[in-house]
Amino acid sequence: MRLAKLLSGEPVSMDVPVYDAASLVAGELVMRGAHGGATNSYYITAYTGGAGEAVNALGICQETIVPTGTAATGHSYAKCIVNPNAIYLAEYLQTSGNVIDVTTGSASTTLTIAALEDNIDGGWVYFTEKVASGAPGAGSLRYLSASAAGSATMDSAVTITTSSDCIKILPVGHQLTSLDAGATGLLSSAAAGSGVSIMIVENYVQRGHIMEALRYSKHAGLNSLDKDTTKFYAAIKLLDHAFDVSS
Repeated sequence: MRLAKLLSGEPVSMDVPVYDAASLVAGELVMRGAHGGATNSYYITAYTGGAGEAVNALGICQETIVPTGTAATGHSYAKCIVNPNAIYLAEYLQTSGNVIDVTTGSASTTLTIAALEDNIDGGWVYFTEKVASGAPGAGSLRYLSASAAGSATMDSAVTITTSSDCIKILPVGHQLTSLDAGATGLLSSAAAGSGVSIMIVENYVQRGHIMEALRYSKHAGLNSLDKDTTKFYAAIKLLDHAFDVSS
């Protein structure tokens, strides 16, 4: 992740106590350790894979560090952005383990994925080939005009098979999210994300050196996007910030 902008003021970076059994990397989102627990006195990765994700979040780490110090041995410190009103840019990752397998092949506007979450109308799907090289539909971007549990309606037809996979680009305002295991980006899962502390503010597509906000009038139904260089990002807001006494 990286800082996109602030809703007001200037960026504030502080040295804060951090811990991880392995490492924290630049761009990794961190949150306060469990209150009253052994990790209470320092900040840890914001990834949990559950509802506790990004709860009491602080911001992104600005350096890569092996922070093995503890309260007993002396903390390790890392520079982190700490503004409660920060908007961060998080990539929808297109790597193995962060994409969704298509359940049923189709050559229509219907996308069928087992356990697909409902209420993602206004979102998008982008078909990749991370599971199977040369998978049908790879490089196609589709707007979701309607959704239901297990299926969605796309703006235009695309040929896909059970070898196809995709990322799910969440609608603006969505608050059910999942961080990847490194807490540096967003993973796609068929089911709704377990995290409830991050909100999608805007979505972007990057093609080459050009990044622009996703818009139906401009991007719906695009095909043959460069599978190696096309990337998608969400501007996100932390809804439960460690320094925000109102949250």
